[in-house]
Amino acid sequence: MDFSNILKFPPSENHGILVVRVPDSEPINVFNREVLNAVREVGENLMHHLAIVEIGKVRLRG
Repeated sequence: MDFSNILKFPPSENHGILVVRVPDSEPINVFNREVLNAVREVGENLMHHLAIVEIGKVRLRG
């Protein structure tokens, strides 16, 4: 995933990037739930950061 490469897309030069890594085999409601939970958890801390969303966890970089 190119957007998760912080050398190619430095977080300091972006408003924030949310990369969602939910398997295609999961139903859309799982995808939606994980995105909404990540946005609630990260909130305004996403500004100039990269958030990597996986089922049940969010990692913030940058």
